[in-house]
Amino acid sequence: MRRIADLDPGVVAALRRVAAGEGRQPVAAVDMDNTLVDYTGALRFHAQHVAGIDAPCPDPAHYAFWRTPGWPFDDERSFRAFHAQVVAAGLYLDERPFAGATEAIAALRRAGWKVVVMTSRRDERGQSAGWLEVSGVEVDGLYVGDKTLLKPDVVLDDDPAVIARFAARGTLVLHPDHAYCVEAPGVAYHTWGEVATLLASGPDGPARRAGARDERISK
Repeated sequence: MRRIADLDPGVVAALRRVAAGEGRQPVAAVDMDNTLVDYTGALRFHAQHVAGIDAPCPDPAHYAFWRTPGWPFDDERSFRAFHAQVVAAGLYLDERPFAGATEAIAALRRAGWKVVVMTSRRDERGQSAGWLEVSGVEVDGLYVGDKTLLKPDVVLDDDPAVIARFAARGTLVLHPDHAYCVEAPGVAYHTWGEVATLLASGPDGPARRAGARDERISK
């Protein structure tokens, strides 16, 4: 695991390649659930306060929620049944951005990044676009589907399988330090402020306005 505080030269070099840019706008693809927005918190709220279930609902130790004791399901089938129930009750619309995410994305866009929100939700029923309309998070696009088909400069995601796919292609991946993905390839961050610092300024200021070049970096 690498953290933003102790980036190795390879990560710095990747950011500088993005900075050089060759006149194009760099793209950051940002996952929704448990990356941009607090899916765990919303699921916990629906379990405890909407469904009225007496369960602690701890932060998951595994990407597959049903493998973490303390949630009201003990296998994939019961999880998916419960998940469908709470999605119908507005789960996705009830999610909130993680602290600092709105401000960080705004900083990235001011620095010249194109920010695309992505999700592989198969049951979102238009709630992803609806959430973006009312959330106050301003982005440049929404993609719903197989995230690994995208070709961004930087990916932010929490799914270990998705992280591994992008990392294997040589894409720089940033991921939150949730217990289930903290050891995944790429760079772990603890706060969205760290993401903004890295991508909007970063080592020697790697993010620039679209079209700008830094000859010192591009050499």
